[in-house]
Amino acid sequence: MKKVLLACLLLAFLFCAACGQQKEETAVPMPADGGDEAQIRLDPNDPLNSYLDLSQLDQATLAACTQTLDITSENNGVTATLRSVVGDAMTLYLTVDLTFPDPVDLSAPPVSDASSPFYGGATFDFTMETPPESDPLENTPDGIGQQGIQLSENTVRYMLSITYRQPVLTPGKEVTLSLSNPYGETSTHLFHWTVETQAPVQEATLTDQEGTMVGTGFFSPFSACVTLQKGDTLDPDALLDASGQPIPGFQLSGVEGDPPLFLQFLSYVPVLPDQLHTLQTGSCTAQIHWTDSAS
Repeated sequence: MKKVLLACLLLAFLFCAACGQQKEETAVPMPADGGDEAQIRLDPNDPLNSYLDLSQLDQATLAACTQTLDITSENNGVTATLRSVVGDAMTLYLTVDLTFPDPVDLSAPPVSDASSPFYGGATFDFTMETPPESDPLENTPDGIGQQGIQLSENTVRYMLSITYRQPVLTPGKEVTLSLSNPYGETSTHLFHWTVETQAPVQEATLTDQEGTMVGTGFFSPFSACVTLQKGDTLDPDALLDASGQPIPGFQLSGVEGDPPLFLQFLSYVPVLPDQLHTLQTGSCTAQIHWTDSAS
């Protein structure tokens, strides 16, 4: 079994571990349908809008995929604030602001102490309370990405992406985000909340042109996780609408394995799953058939 990481295909909104770069422009392209940027009505006070274009979602879906938290933690003079989370049962995006009593400088030389977290990157751990009989691997995030931006001489903002391979962050789940920051005296912050809202996630089977089932998957406005029983080359890779046109918001972010292949797509312009019709990957073209709602 080989594992191929397609880092070059990660979108700008995927939160990289290398921090300290000040954001100079919008990290995601505007819709590719000829729309005018001025027509996109997004809340400028929400920092996640620098990374996600939510303009394609209706108000009901937006309400379902956004949960306001406003949780504050203080430790060793450092204040950490988690405002809200955006996403669905497989993908979460959030921001945490750290305010320090003394100025911090993200552009300073790296910390040489090997026992310290890498410079510019706080250490995050996301856990979910699960029954003892559950499989812990099923509830382990597939990835936690981060990017740090310095807002002022005393404040750093971390933007995080938390991804799963299946819909597990369903309403009623108890979750905890742990943060350890590397500046000054080490401080640890815990954010605990219950998942209350849920954007739609749909389960599907995939069939080839002969009608033979070739895979299964979960699809949501923010991501798609697909297992294919066959496949060879991985270029091009796209999710198509009913007219055969690529959905521009969804981009392949990772793939691993020989057949069966696991493919993960992430979307910088979230859309409802029912707009997705066909998966094209190399020589395999598979039609998506919805089976049931996973949330």
